[in-house]
Amino acid sequence: MTMIAGTLVRRSYVLAGIVDVMDELESYYAIEGINSLNEIISSWGGLGIYIPYESTLTLPLQVGVSEYIVTPVIAQFLKGNIKYGENISAVTDLRQANLKQYNLFSNTFSGIPSLVYISGEKVVVNAQTGELGSKLIFAPTPSSNYTATITLKYVLDRVSLTDQLNQFPDYYQKPLEFQLAKDLSLRFKTKMSDLFMDEYTKIMDNLMASNPIDMTVNVYNEFYSNRAFKPWNSYAN
Repeated sequence: MTMIAGTLVRRSYVLAGIVDVMDELESYYAIEGINSLNEIISSWGGLGIYIPYESTLTLPLQVGVSEYIVTPVIAQFLKGNIKYGENISAVTDLRQANLKQYNLFSNTFSGIPSLVYISGEKVVVNAQTGELGSKLIFAPTPSSNYTATITLKYVLDRVSLTDQLNQFPDYYQKPLEFQLAKDLSLRFKTKMSDLFMDEYTKIMDNLMASNPIDMTVNVYNEFYSNRAFKPWNSYAN
């Protein structure tokens, strides 16, 4: 089901009993609602719940440059390839490689990249706007100007009232709607029914259960000791 963020905000106001189902949403309520929605998306990230959307990145690789910063934050590598001339070869996520036999720190050779490491750390791209991104490291270091095409899942950034919510799975819409309704009820001091609270608790318990915190660490390579995103990560061996 596709909807815009403004529709989800309005539904949450109705659910919280703040706005009547037949009323238009006033601008003040709309602004408060979208700000609250973005706060929820951000706070869920602190719990390891990242809302992903899929997109394809085309990245020109430069001779002798192995590290690249891209926006927005990457949640998961899906597939990729390197084009050189008329030829195409696969590139593999380093998380899926045999890390016991591969040491990225000693990578001093160059060639056609066959591996890419996506750092779990968020990189500040623009300090003024707070824009965040991810670091990609290709190995071997490109020996020529290649083109990498990678299909990725990105972490959802802030949304506006007119943004379509079709970039993330439908099953996140109900938890967002209920969480936003609960937050708005606290903001505007309305009382939620026991029926709502029972349903809210069930929805959030299911959400948390489907997003367990990943504590996996690969002891053979300290470079891989960051926590991966759930539930879209690949476990270390």
